[in-house]
Amino acid sequence: MRLICTLTTVALVPLGAPGHHSTGGFYDTGTTIEITGAVTEVFWRNPHVGLTLEVVDDAGETELWEIEGGAWNTVQRRGITPETVAIGDEVRVAGAPGTRGVKAVWASHIQIPGGEEFTLSDRPYPPRWTEASPAPEISAGTVAAAAETANGIFRVWSPSRGFGGGFRPPAPTVEAQALKDQWDQAVDDPGLRCEAPGMPNAILNPYPIQFIDEGDRIRLLIEEWDGNRMIYLDPATTPADPSVDRLGHSVGRWEGNTLVVEIDHVSWPYLDAQGTPMSDAVTMVERFELSDDETRMEYQVTVTDPVYLTAPAAWRRSYSWIPGTEVKPFDCTLRETGRSVYEN
Repeated sequence: MRLICTLTTVALVPLGAPGHHSTGGFYDTGTTIEITGAVTEVFWRNPHVGLTLEVVDDAGETELWEIEGGAWNTVQRRGITPETVAIGDEVRVAGAPGTRGVKAVWASHIQIPGGEEFTLSDRPYPPRWTEASPAPEISAGTVAAAAETANGIFRVWSPSRGFGGGFRPPAPTVEAQALKDQWDQAVDDPGLRCEAPGMPNAILNPYPIQFIDEGDRIRLLIEEWDGNRMIYLDPATTPADPSVDRLGHSVGRWEGNTLVVEIDHVSWPYLDAQGTPMSDAVTMVERFELSDDETRMEYQVTVTDPVYLTAPAAWRRSYSWIPGTEVKPFDCTLRETGRSVYEN
Protein backbone atom coordinates (compact mmCIF):
# COMPACT_ATOMS: atom_id res chain seq x y z
CA MET A 1 0.00 0.00 0.00
CA ARG A 2 1.34 3.42 -0.94
CA LEU A 3 1.23 5.84 1.99
CA ILE A 4 1.29 9.54 1.17
CA CYS A 5 3.10 12.20 3.23
CA THR A 6 1.34 15.58 3.10
CA LEU A 7 3.02 18.76 4.38
CA THR A 8 1.38 22.06 5.28
CA THR A 9 2.69 25.14 7.07
CA VAL A 10 0.55 27.04 9.57
CA ALA A 11 0.98 28.64 12.96
CA LEU A 12 1.15 26.27 15.91
CA VAL A 13 0.54 27.22 19.54
CA PRO A 14 3.91 27.20 21.34
CA LEU A 15 4.71 24.11 23.36
CA GLY A 16 5.26 23.87 27.07
CA ALA A 17 4.66 26.15 30.02
CA PRO A 18 7.03 28.20 32.20
CA GLY A 19 7.85 25.31 34.50
CA HIS A 20 6.56 22.18 32.80
CA HIS A 21 9.03 19.65 31.32
CA SER A 22 9.64 21.19 27.89
CA THR A 23 10.06 19.57 24.48
CA GLY A 24 9.87 22.76 22.44
CA GLY A 25 13.64 22.82 21.86
CA PHE A 26 13.40 19.68 19.76
CA TYR A 27 10.57 20.76 17.44
CA ASP A 28 9.79 23.66 15.10
CA THR A 29 6.75 24.99 16.94
CA GLY A 30 6.01 27.61 14.28
CA THR A 31 5.30 24.96 11.65
CA THR A 32 2.73 22.19 11.37
CA ILE A 33 3.14 19.20 9.10
CA GLU A 34 0.75 16.35 8.33
CA ILE A 35 1.88 12.81 7.67
CA THR A 36 -0.03 9.61 7.00
CA GLY A 37 1.48 6.24 7.73
CA ALA A 38 1.08 2.73 9.03
CA VAL A 39 1.63 2.20 12.76
CA THR A 40 4.55 -0.11 13.55
CA GLU A 41 4.94 0.64 17.26
CA VAL A 42 2.68 2.03 20.01
CA PHE A 43 3.89 3.45 23.33
CA TRP A 44 1.13 4.49 25.75
CA ARG A 45 3.10 5.72 28.77
CA ASN A 46 4.03 8.87 30.68
CA PRO A 47 5.54 11.40 30.31
CA HIS A 48 4.95 11.27 26.53
CA VAL A 49 3.01 8.82 24.41
CA GLY A 50 4.68 7.68 21.21
CA LEU A 51 4.03 6.00 17.89
CA THR A 52 6.28 4.89 15.06
CA LEU A 53 4.84 5.30 11.57
CA GLU A 54 6.01 3.74 8.33
CA VAL A 55 5.57 6.47 5.73
CA VAL A 56 6.10 6.35 1.96
CA ASP A 57 7.45 9.65 0.67
CA ASP A 58 6.85 11.32 -2.69
CA ALA A 59 9.75 9.38 -4.21
CA GLY A 60 8.24 6.05 -3.14
CA GLU A 61 10.81 5.49 -0.42
CA THR A 62 9.75 4.09 2.96
CA GLU A 63 10.72 6.07 6.05
CA LEU A 64 10.17 5.61 9.78
CA TRP A 65 8.76 8.63 11.63
CA GLU A 66 8.70 9.01 15.40
CA ILE A 67 5.48 10.55 16.77
CA GLU A 68 5.44 12.05 20.25
CA GLY A 69 2.49 13.43 22.18
CA GLY A 70 1.37 14.48 25.63
CA ALA A 71 1.18 12.37 28.75
CA TRP A 72 -0.69 9.08 28.70
CA ASN A 73 -2.82 10.26 31.61
CA THR A 74 -3.95 13.30 29.60
CA VAL A 75 -4.80 11.47 26.37
CA GLN A 76 -6.75 8.87 28.37
CA ARG A 77 -8.89 11.72 29.72
CA ARG A 78 -9.49 12.70 26.08
CA GLY A 79 -10.93 9.27 25.31
CA ILE A 80 -7.94 7.35 23.96
CA THR A 81 -7.59 3.78 25.20
CA PRO A 82 -4.92 1.11 24.57
CA GLU A 83 -7.24 -0.24 21.86
CA THR A 84 -7.65 3.08 20.00
CA VAL A 85 -4.61 2.51 17.77
CA ALA A 86 -3.34 -0.91 16.69
CA ILE A 87 -0.23 -2.07 14.88
CA GLY A 88 -0.92 -1.85 11.13
CA ASP A 89 -3.52 0.94 11.38
CA GLU A 90 -3.15 3.76 8.89
CA VAL A 91 -3.37 7.06 10.78
CA ARG A 92 -3.00 10.73 9.97
CA VAL A 93 -1.00 12.95 12.32
CA ALA A 94 -0.51 16.72 12.48
CA GLY A 95 2.05 18.53 14.57
CA ALA A 96 5.42 20.26 14.83
CA PRO A 97 8.35 18.68 12.92
CA GLY A 98 11.58 17.72 14.63
CA THR A 99 14.56 20.06 14.38
CA ARG A 100 17.53 17.79 15.14
CA GLY A 101 17.75 15.76 11.96
CA VAL A 102 15.32 13.09 13.18
CA LYS A 103 12.10 12.38 11.30
CA ALA A 104 9.79 13.22 14.15
CA VAL A 105 6.57 15.04 14.95
CA TRP A 106 5.28 16.51 18.19
CA ALA A 107 1.64 15.61 17.54
CA SER A 108 -1.24 17.94 18.20
CA HIS A 109 -3.84 15.77 16.42
CA ILE A 110 -4.33 12.20 15.30
CA GLN A 111 -7.03 10.72 13.05
CA ILE A 112 -7.57 6.96 13.25
CA PRO A 113 -9.24 4.51 10.87
CA GLY A 114 -12.94 5.33 10.64
CA GLY A 115 -12.23 9.07 10.79
CA GLU A 116 -12.28 9.62 14.56
CA GLU A 117 -10.02 12.48 15.65
CA PHE A 118 -8.27 13.02 18.98
CA THR A 119 -5.99 15.67 20.47
CA LEU A 120 -2.70 13.99 21.25
CA SER A 121 -1.16 16.94 23.11
CA ASP A 122 -1.41 18.10 26.71
CA ARG A 123 -2.94 21.29 25.27
CA PRO A 124 -6.66 21.29 24.36
CA TYR A 125 -6.35 22.10 20.65
CA PRO A 126 -9.54 22.63 18.61
CA PRO A 127 -10.44 19.91 16.05
CA ARG A 128 -8.43 20.00 12.82
CA TRP A 129 -10.21 17.68 10.36
CA THR A 130 -13.52 16.65 11.93
CA GLU A 131 -15.58 17.13 15.05
CA ALA A 132 -13.48 16.10 18.01
CA SER A 133 -14.37 12.83 19.69
CA PRO A 134 -16.11 13.51 23.00
CA ALA A 135 -14.17 12.88 26.18
CA PRO A 136 -15.43 9.95 28.24
CA GLU A 137 -18.01 10.91 30.85
CA ILE A 138 -17.23 10.42 34.53
CA SER A 139 -19.77 8.06 36.04
CA ALA A 140 -22.57 9.54 38.13
CA GLY A 141 -21.52 7.42 41.10
CA THR A 142 -17.94 8.71 40.94
CA VAL A 143 -19.15 12.30 40.71
CA ALA A 144 -21.51 11.82 43.67
CA ALA A 145 -18.78 10.25 45.78
CA ALA A 146 -16.41 13.13 45.02
CA ALA A 147 -19.06 15.70 45.94
CA GLU A 148 -19.75 13.86 49.20
CA THR A 149 -16.12 13.88 50.34
CA ALA A 150 -15.06 17.34 49.08
CA ASN A 151 -14.41 19.76 51.93
CA GLY A 152 -13.00 23.19 51.21
CA ILE A 153 -9.58 22.88 49.64
CA PHE A 154 -9.52 19.14 50.31
CA ARG A 155 -10.37 17.65 46.91
CA VAL A 156 -8.81 17.07 43.48
CA TRP A 157 -8.10 20.21 41.45
CA SER A 158 -7.59 20.35 37.68
CA PRO A 159 -5.50 23.18 36.22
CA SER A 160 -7.22 25.53 33.83
CA ARG A 161 -5.58 26.15 30.49
CA GLY A 162 -2.43 28.23 30.53
CA PHE A 163 -1.08 30.63 33.13
CA GLY A 164 -2.99 33.67 34.32
CA GLY A 165 -1.85 37.20 35.09
CA GLY A 166 0.93 37.93 37.53
CA PHE A 167 3.68 35.91 35.85
CA ARG A 168 7.08 37.46 36.53
CA PRO A 169 9.78 35.67 34.55
CA PRO A 170 13.11 34.92 36.20
CA ALA A 171 15.61 37.80 36.19
CA PRO A 172 18.94 35.96 36.39
CA THR A 173 22.15 37.46 37.68
CA VAL A 174 25.12 37.67 35.32
CA GLU A 175 26.49 34.45 36.79
CA ALA A 176 23.13 32.70 36.46
CA GLN A 177 22.74 33.80 32.85
CA ALA A 178 26.19 32.45 32.03
CA LEU A 179 25.23 29.09 33.53
CA LYS A 180 21.90 29.11 31.69
CA ASP A 181 23.69 29.80 28.40
CA GLN A 182 25.58 26.54 28.90
CA TRP A 183 22.33 24.57 29.28
CA ASP A 184 21.90 21.88 26.63
CA GLN A 185 18.43 20.42 26.89
CA ALA A 186 19.36 17.21 25.11
CA VAL A 187 22.02 16.52 27.75
CA ASP A 188 21.00 18.43 30.86
CA ASP A 189 17.20 18.09 31.07
CA PRO A 190 16.55 15.66 33.95
CA GLY A 191 13.07 14.89 32.62
CA LEU A 192 14.60 13.10 29.64
CA ARG A 193 15.96 10.59 32.17
CA CYS A 194 12.68 10.38 34.11
CA GLU A 195 14.20 12.34 36.99
CA ALA A 196 11.43 14.18 38.83
CA PRO A 197 12.02 17.96 39.16
CA GLY A 198 12.14 20.04 42.32
CA MET A 199 9.97 22.94 43.37
CA PRO A 200 8.61 25.12 41.86
CA ASN A 201 8.78 23.17 38.59
CA ALA A 202 7.25 20.16 40.34
CA ILE A 203 3.83 21.84 40.57
CA LEU A 204 3.93 23.98 37.40
CA ASN A 205 2.41 21.39 35.11
CA PRO A 206 -0.93 20.70 33.37
CA TYR A 207 -2.05 17.80 35.59
CA PRO A 208 -4.35 17.44 38.64
CA ILE A 209 -3.31 17.91 42.25
CA GLN A 210 -5.04 16.78 45.44
CA PHE A 211 -5.08 18.10 49.01
CA ILE A 212 -5.63 15.53 51.77
CA ASP A 213 -6.50 16.58 55.34
CA GLU A 214 -4.23 14.88 57.88
CA GLY A 215 -5.07 17.01 60.89
CA ASP A 216 -2.05 19.11 61.80
CA ARG A 217 -0.60 18.69 58.34
CA ILE A 218 -1.77 18.58 54.73
CA ARG A 219 -0.63 16.07 52.16
CA LEU A 220 -0.41 17.48 48.63
CA LEU A 221 -0.37 14.93 45.83
CA ILE A 222 0.90 16.09 42.43
CA GLU A 223 0.06 13.76 39.55
CA GLU A 224 3.08 14.52 37.38
CA TRP A 225 6.12 12.59 38.59
CA ASP A 226 3.98 11.09 41.43
CA GLY A 227 4.79 14.08 43.65
CA ASN A 228 3.97 13.80 47.37
CA ARG A 229 4.47 16.89 49.54
CA MET A 230 3.81 17.36 53.24
CA ILE A 231 2.69 20.80 54.45
CA TYR A 232 3.05 21.26 58.22
CA LEU A 233 0.50 23.49 59.99
CA ASP A 234 1.42 23.10 63.66
CA PRO A 235 4.86 24.36 64.79
CA ALA A 236 4.82 21.75 67.56
CA THR A 237 4.84 18.89 65.04
CA THR A 238 7.06 20.51 62.43
CA PRO A 239 10.46 18.76 62.16
CA ALA A 240 13.09 20.79 64.03
CA ASP A 241 15.80 19.80 61.56
CA PRO A 242 14.00 19.24 58.25
CA SER A 243 15.68 17.29 55.50
CA VAL A 244 16.81 18.95 52.29
CA ASP A 245 15.31 17.55 49.11
CA ARG A 246 13.88 18.52 45.73
CA LEU A 247 10.45 19.47 47.11
CA GLY A 248 11.79 21.31 50.14
CA HIS A 249 10.27 21.78 53.59
CA SER A 250 6.77 23.31 53.61
CA VAL A 251 5.10 25.16 56.50
CA GLY A 252 1.56 26.41 55.98
CA ARG A 253 -0.99 28.68 57.63
CA TRP A 254 -4.51 29.80 56.85
CA GLU A 255 -5.35 33.40 55.97
CA GLY A 256 -9.12 33.23 55.63
CA ASN A 257 -9.84 30.96 52.67
CA THR A 258 -6.22 31.08 51.48
CA LEU A 259 -3.57 28.49 52.33
CA VAL A 260 -0.19 30.23 52.50
CA VAL A 261 2.86 27.95 52.35
CA GLU A 262 6.47 28.94 52.96
CA ILE A 263 9.11 26.64 51.47
CA ASP A 264 12.82 26.34 52.17
CA HIS A 265 15.42 23.55 52.29
CA VAL A 266 15.05 22.98 48.54
CA SER A 267 17.90 21.15 46.89
CA TRP A 268 17.46 21.18 43.12
CA PRO A 269 19.76 22.76 40.50
CA TYR A 270 17.13 24.35 38.24
CA LEU A 271 14.41 26.92 38.75
CA ASP A 272 12.55 26.04 35.55
CA ALA A 273 12.61 23.74 32.52
CA GLN A 274 14.85 26.13 30.57
CA GLY A 275 18.00 25.70 32.64
CA THR A 276 17.81 28.76 34.91
CA PRO A 277 20.02 27.79 37.88
CA MET A 278 18.70 27.73 41.45
CA SER A 279 20.74 27.85 44.67
CA ASP A 280 20.24 26.15 48.03
CA ALA A 281 19.45 29.60 49.48
CA VAL A 282 16.17 29.76 47.55
CA THR A 283 12.88 30.36 49.39
CA MET A 284 9.34 30.26 48.04
CA VAL A 285 5.89 31.42 49.08
CA GLU A 286 2.77 29.75 47.71
CA ARG A 287 -0.80 31.01 47.95
CA PHE A 288 -3.75 28.69 47.27
CA GLU A 289 -6.86 30.91 47.31
CA LEU A 290 -10.23 29.15 47.34
CA SER A 291 -13.28 30.78 45.71
CA ASP A 292 -16.39 31.42 47.80
CA ASP A 293 -18.32 28.64 46.02
CA GLU A 294 -15.33 26.26 46.36
CA THR A 295 -15.27 25.42 42.65
CA ARG A 296 -12.13 27.38 41.70
CA MET A 297 -8.72 27.94 43.23
CA GLU A 298 -6.13 30.58 42.32
CA TYR A 299 -2.49 29.61 42.77
CA GLN A 300 0.63 31.74 42.93
CA VAL A 301 4.20 30.87 43.79
CA THR A 302 6.85 33.53 44.34
CA VAL A 303 10.51 32.49 44.28
CA THR A 304 13.35 34.45 45.89
CA ASP A 305 16.94 33.40 45.25
CA PRO A 306 19.59 35.84 46.52
CA VAL A 307 22.32 33.99 44.64
CA TYR A 308 20.91 33.63 41.13
CA LEU A 309 17.98 36.09 40.82
CA THR A 310 18.08 39.89 40.84
CA ALA A 311 14.36 40.02 41.74
CA PRO A 312 11.70 37.48 42.78
CA ALA A 313 10.12 35.37 40.04
CA ALA A 314 6.46 34.37 40.18
CA TRP A 315 4.01 32.09 38.45
CA ARG A 316 0.23 32.18 38.71
CA ARG A 317 -2.51 29.86 37.49
CA SER A 318 -6.11 28.81 38.09
CA TYR A 319 -7.55 25.44 39.06
CA SER A 320 -11.10 24.13 38.71
CA TRP A 321 -12.94 21.44 40.62
CA ILE A 322 -14.23 18.78 38.23
CA PRO A 323 -16.03 16.25 40.46
CA GLY A 324 -14.82 12.72 39.80
CA THR A 325 -11.40 13.65 38.42
CA GLU A 326 -8.72 11.56 40.08
CA VAL A 327 -4.96 11.86 40.52
CA LYS A 328 -3.60 8.98 38.46
CA PRO A 329 -0.26 7.21 38.93
CA PHE A 330 2.35 8.77 36.64
CA ASP A 331 5.05 6.08 36.56
CA CYS A 332 7.45 7.83 34.19
CA THR A 333 8.83 5.38 31.63
CA LEU A 334 11.47 6.00 28.97
CA ARG A 335 10.76 4.93 25.41
CA GLU A 336 13.60 2.85 24.02
CA THR A 337 13.28 2.86 20.23
CA GLY A 338 16.95 3.27 19.34
CA ARG A 339 15.87 6.33 17.31
CA SER A 340 15.97 9.11 19.89
CA VAL A 341 14.13 12.35 19.13
CA TYR A 342 16.42 14.11 21.61
CA GLU A 343 19.87 13.35 20.26
CA ASN A 344 22.05 16.14 18.90
